[in-house]
Amino acid sequence: MKPVAATESDPALRRRLARDRYFGWALAGAAVSSAAALLVVVGFLFVGALPLLDLRGPALTRVDPPVREPEDSPSTLRSALDASQPFPLCAASGALQGCFAQRGAQLEFTLQRIDCGDCQPDPRDRAQLPLDPWRAVALLRDQRSLLIAGTDGSLRWIKPYRDAQGQLTLDGSSQWALSERPVVALQPMGTAGLVLAIDEQGGLVLLDPSQQRSYSLPEPQIDLAHDRLRLDGSALLLEREGELQHYRFVRLDAPSLIALWRPLQVSGREGAESLWQPHSDDGDGTPRLNLIPLLLGSLKAALLGLLFGAPLAIGAAMHSVQYRSGVWQAGLKSSFEMMEAVPTVILGLVAGLWVAPWLDQNLGLALGAALGWLSVFALPGSDAHIEQGDRRRGSQSLLHCAGGLLIGGLIGSGLEQRLPGGRLTVWIEQTLGWHYEPYNGLVVGLLVGLAIAPMIYSLSEEALRRVPAGLQEAALALGGNRRDILFGLLLPAALPGIIAAVLLGFGRALGETLIVLLASNNAPIADLNPLSGLRSVTATLVLEAPTSVPGSVHYQVLLLATLLIMATTIGLNLLANRWRKRQTRRPPRLRMERPR
Repeated sequence: MKPVAATESDPALRRRLARDRYFGWALAGAAVSSAAALLVVVGFLFVGALPLLDLRGPALTRVDPPVREPEDSPSTLRSALDASQPFPLCAASGALQGCFAQRGAQLEFTLQRIDCGDCQPDPRDRAQLPLDPWRAVALLRDQRSLLIAGTDGSLRWIKPYRDAQGQLTLDGSSQWALSERPVVALQPMGTAGLVLAIDEQGGLVLLDPSQQRSYSLPEPQIDLAHDRLRLDGSALLLEREGELQHYRFVRLDAPSLIALWRPLQVSGREGAESLWQPHSDDGDGTPRLNLIPLLLGSLKAALLGLLFGAPLAIGAAMHSVQYRSGVWQAGLKSSFEMMEAVPTVILGLVAGLWVAPWLDQNLGLALGAALGWLSVFALPGSDAHIEQGDRRRGSQSLLHCAGGLLIGGLIGSGLEQRLPGGRLTVWIEQTLGWHYEPYNGLVVGLLVGLAIAPMIYSLSEEALRRVPAGLQEAALALGGNRRDILFGLLLPAALPGIIAAVLLGFGRALGETLIVLLASNNAPIADLNPLSGLRSVTATLVLEAPTSVPGSVHYQVLLLATLLIMATTIGLNLLANRWRKRQTRRPPRLRMERPR
């Protein structure tokens, strides 16, 4: 006789197994959907930023038919050698006119009003610079700087700017060698910041003075004696033996991946700077997109937030696990959970409306109170205090903290009033040279630290509680006290979990948006000074992504910055999970102080 299966004889069991099977399929579908959604997001960001990963640089291709017909006939196209404009070179900007002129071995630049007539310019509006022998010179599209090609093949970018005293000065430090073949003609292009150069053998080179980079164009080779050419927007028109040839520049506006990390030479400023200006103030609107100010701002906000939030959260977790029980422990945990429920926009609003203005006026008081509060924990405690009852120990700790805050605040406020100007911010600026801004990285770090502290507290407390209770009882039996068990057993055993909590908190702080947006001045400054402003990548996305044009260079760079932040966050999460796995593989060991 053939046995009957249990599922066939029990309809209820058969329905239960079917429900379990459908539930398993639903969970598998949810997991696959989550992974697919993550891949779609990463793929979208990667495809959008893919043009920036093209390392080939600009090129010149021949097109037929032409891009558009030129306004001039081929016979009136300018000769290649006519691109070298003689001095003087003048350009008007509003009501002012700037002129470059050669005075013997000196290059002179003067700035005066257009309606001034024959009046003499002010000495503060005149600057001179030694001028080496040159073969070609061109006034750039910004109408404020000059590119000079020397006879030795060198290139020099001359930029006028005003120093701290208001004196007009010429900066000629941006100088680099192009090749062994000197340049004989220079012609600014319609695209902002680029210059087309012709060497003495007829080779075409595309120059980017802001980064001292050059791109050789293999075709076409120019016959300097007979050929005529003209730049017409992004097209090059070449007349050769009565035939008009049309060439078009490709990949002209896309910056290279390396260019996004290099400091830029900017007209009107001394030296190279790391700038983020999607719409610059130049006459040609040259976009300057450098990722260093944004990434440095994100790292500054995250590190300062971790500096404030991690010690507070880890110390609270250690105190809750080892020194608190019952109502006190539940109250401490509930306070952190309530803090986690507060929206970050409220923290940013509080920082912008109250914390930043108050710190601007009372920085010394706040710093003294913080040092007084920390000194309470730095002072060694007696074993009698450690072994006291929970209620008595808690009340004494609160009194000590309040006393430290009060005494430290009074001392800090008193010392601040004796400083020059009666404010610590004025003394810092006069003595250290650090410009203090009310909305700065310190305010951002303080509020970001409060935002990430609940998560670090929860994970650190969980890691400390996972240490087996039997080990703690054995340590007590061996004569260990609470301090010995905390620092000799709990912390070494829970260290991987605590490190994982810190890494996750850092990733959370790296993606914080609203606090940075409301508590900082959103200035993209490449500065490590915590008292200056900052702008993070996430805040830039909120401000500029809605107005960026899809497909533009600005749009692509924003997607690349988003991809970098997302990859960093995912990497930190994977690293945190690795640290947490190490917690279960390492057996905890008790480390007790030897009695003297």
